[in-house]
Amino acid sequence: FFSCSRIEEPPVGQTAQTVRPDQEAWGWESVVTKGGVRRAVIRAGRFRHYGVSRVDSLDQGVAVEFFDASGGRASVLRSKAGAVEERDRRMLALGGVVVTASDSTTLETDALRWDNEQERIFGDGAVTLRRADSVETGVGFESTPDLRRWSMRNVTTKRKR
Repeated sequence: FFSCSRIEEPPVGQTAQTVRPDQEAWGWESVVTKGGVRRAVIRAGRFRHYGVSRVDSLDQGVAVEFFDASGGRASVLRSKAGAVEERDRRMLALGGVVVTASDSTTLETDALRWDNEQERIFGDGAVTLRRADSVETGVGFESTPDLRRWSMRNVTTKRKR
């Protein structure tokens, strides 16, 4: 669905073929619900909607608050940019992605996907997971947004003393 590539602006000086957004907003916010329960709040410094592609572009700082089934905040994701698929609200976060769980566990990576239907986050590249007692590094990542149930390949663990 999304590739882990940069969201590119059209080249400066492009003429009549320049792709312009159908909608643009600053200080944008969207609430994502599932079964009437708030599951996430997505915020971005700038939001651009392109009707043709059905993918919304987010930049100038992106923040996503994830909530558990009881409405408590599970974690916060921050990144430089992102994209949201209009139909089912799947999201790609790009550039300096950091997810901080309510227990202070922190995930760091370059790109991360969030699947609203599965309520899971995924990353294909290098990942660092910092917990109170250890630091795990590896490749590829799948987790619940609260970072409590996760899997990673090629894991190296360093215990804190």
